[in-house]
Amino acid sequence: MAPDAARLSRAAFLARACFVFNGFIVANIVLGALVRAHGAGLACPDWPLCFGEVIPRFDFKIAWEVSHRYVGWAFGVAYSLLGAFVLRDAELRRVAGLKWGLGFALLAAQGLLGALTVWQLLASWTVTSHLLVGNAWNAAVLWLGLSLRAHARGERSSAAPRAAKIAVALSALFLLFQVAIGGLVSSRAAGLACSRWPSCYGDEWFPVWGMANPIGLHVHHRVNGYLLAALIAWMAWVARRTPKLAIRARLALALVFVQMSVGIANVLLELRVEVTALHTALAAALVLTLTSCAHAAFAKEPR
Repeated sequence: MAPDAARLSRAAFLARACFVFNGFIVANIVLGALVRAHGAGLACPDWPLCFGEVIPRFDFKIAWEVSHRYVGWAFGVAYSLLGAFVLRDAELRRVAGLKWGLGFALLAAQGLLGALTVWQLLASWTVTSHLLVGNAWNAAVLWLGLSLRAHARGERSSAAPRAAKIAVALSALFLLFQVAIGGLVSSRAAGLACSRWPSCYGDEWFPVWGMANPIGLHVHHRVNGYLLAALIAWMAWVARRTPKLAIRARLALALVFVQMSVGIANVLLELRVEVTALHTALAAALVLTLTSCAHAAFAKEPR
């Protein structure tokens, strides 16, 4: 039976809600980067309270840290309400229920990692995992929104060339690796381990290789960034005749080159807070853009 107009309208509304949600998630990811940049990660030494209080006495660092927490808690409430609208309708539950459930699992994991980041005193693995899962949750919310929009519009899955699918998959894999390395660079204070560009220092581009050393970790981040840019350029080329994918691939290509420029500026300007925040925001935007590319290339939504 074809879905009725009211259900399609509801699906379209929920899709728009997801896209607005994505904007707020990006803002909170950037807020998390600012918490780190201002050295406020342990401004509250306990969790979920702050010095044993729901509303502690604020100073500059506590304000950053508590704001990041409160926004995260608000997300939990808002995402649960979104799920109530999706799950109460049998048709929307069939189309998007599992996708919402995956997002809820990622949100729960993100909350736990936020707690562990404090309990483990900003251990590198917790900081990096927190960044990775936050971006994964943002991608899951976007996928949910795209699925709901496709359902509302009655869109059919468009066939993408095999080469384009491979390029999208590899680009997504290298982006995942790049976000992980970026989290390690930040949490291990390796952002200025190489203080020049394009060389690392002096005339050496790759003086150390291996992520156990801060310099090697920084070098890995640079090299993987170059490879990611090359993969996305290839993706844009092979997707050029697939209309639904081509525009998304071109946007990803533009973003990755802007991101590389900001990364270079981050080194040359010695990790200025505003540049670090922009670098984080662009990474989150690139995650969303490649998620949209993956949806265009792979999604087969139920009808």
